[in-house]
Amino acid sequence: MDMSVNNVERGSKITFKGVEVTGPKGTKEVEISGDKVEKTPEDSFWQGVGKGIARAIVGGAYPVITGTLKAAEGYENAKEAAKDVGLNEWGIAKAGLKGALVGGIKGFAHGLLDTAAIGALVALGGVLGGPLGAALAATVGAGFYNLAKDAIRAND
Repeated sequence: MDMSVNNVERGSKITFKGVEVTGPKGTKEVEISGDKVEKTPEDSFWQGVGKGIARAIVGGAYPVITGTLKAAEGYENAKEAAKDVGLNEWGIAKAGLKGALVGGIKGFAHGLLDTAAIGALVALGGVLGGPLGAALAATVGAGFYNLAKDAIRAND
């Protein structure tokens, strides 16, 4: 006689979207993105300006910083979901670590993409307009780049 009906599979697994956690209280899918799509065009533009300024300040460390921040966010979100579905301490820790891994990889990848795109804009701006062109590309150009990127990725 198979008694598997009463056995609830518990744990977490990495998915394309993030981490799925399953426990005695159900299942939750934790979506982890490397870079969220902003709600309005204005927010998207200003986020891009911020990215351009951050990229100018930290240079090549930008992908590492975005990866680290997204790893921390992924850890917290997966850990909270694991608590919500009733996993034990070890299950919560494993879900959090999986969230950190996914968040770190996605954050690093988006940071690398942003670094390459904004760096190319700055180089082009510098060639065409000197230091002022480079500064405008790092801010206004980065804003328009992020706006275009979010428009392409939006689901609506």
